[in-house]
Amino acid sequence: MDENAPDSLKLTAQENYDNSQKLIAKWHNKDRLSFCISPRFALACSQKMLELCGALKKEHPDCYIQTHLDENLNEIAAVKKLYPSSKSYLDVYDQFGLVTDRSVFGHCIHTTDEELKLFQKTNAIMSWCPLSNNFLGSGLFNFARASKYTDKITLGTDWGAGNCLSMFAVMDDAYKVSMLNSVKLPSMARWFMTTFGAAKALHLSDKIGNFTPGKEADFIIIDADATSYLKYRREKVSDIFELLFILMTLGSEDNIKATYIYGKLACTSSKVAEIAG
Repeated sequence: MDENAPDSLKLTAQENYDNSQKLIAKWHNKDRLSFCISPRFALACSQKMLELCGALKKEHPDCYIQTHLDENLNEIAAVKKLYPSSKSYLDVYDQFGLVTDRSVFGHCIHTTDEELKLFQKTNAIMSWCPLSNNFLGSGLFNFARASKYTDKITLGTDWGAGNCLSMFAVMDDAYKVSMLNSVKLPSMARWFMTTFGAAKALHLSDKIGNFTPGKEADFIIIDADATSYLKYRREKVSDIFELLFILMTLGSEDNIKATYIYGKLACTSSKVAEIAG
C-alpha cells in the first residue's frame, strides 16, 4: 500500500513492484510455495500501485492475487468516491487486470449483481470470513445469492480483524450467518468450502484437499472426546453428518490431536499445549 496508511507501513509503488519481483524469483514455485500479489485494498493503493500489480500478474500469470472487496458500506462509498468512473468496487480491480481465476477476494458481503456476474465470468474466488464480519459488524454474507453465480466460495478467518483463528469457529459462524439469512447451510457444504472446495478454487485439488492416493497429505487428526462437553454430546450422535455438525459447533483447537504436513507428523496435542502455555 502507498496511500491512506501510516507512513511506517507504506512503500512506493515501484519499491513494492521491485520487492515483489525479488520475492517471486526467490520463492515462487519453489518446493510447495506460491507467491501472492497483495494490494492492500483499493483505498490504500494508488492507481500506479494497482497498475504495477497488474503488470506483475501479466509477467507471472500463475501467481495468486489477494485483496478485500465489499466488506462494509462505508468502504464501498469511499471507493466509489476515489474511482468515480468505475462501475463497481470489483470493476476497479478489473480495470487493472486483477480479477482472474487466481484472484482471492476477502469478504464480498455487499456485492452487486454486476459484480456477481463478473465473478461468474472470471471464476474469481470469494473468501467468506464470517468471524471477522460478525466481530466488526460488517454485514451478513448471502451464501444462497452468491452460490447462484459461483461455486468458488471458500471460508477464511481474516485473522487480523477477527477474534479467533479456529476454522471450527469459522464454520460455526458461517452456519449462524446463513440462518440469519433464512438458509440452513449443510454441514458438508461448510466442510467442503474449508477443505477440498478451497483446494479446487485455488487450483490445488490435484495436490491437497482429500485423501486420494498420491496427494501431499496435509491433514489433522480430530479427537472428538478431548473435551468433556463435546464427548458428552457425541455419545448421542447417530451418524457422521451429525458428528461433523457438532464438531463445527463445539470443537476447538483442544480437539486437534495431531497435525500432519506432507505426510509427516508436524505437531501433537501435547506440543500444542506446550506452545500455548
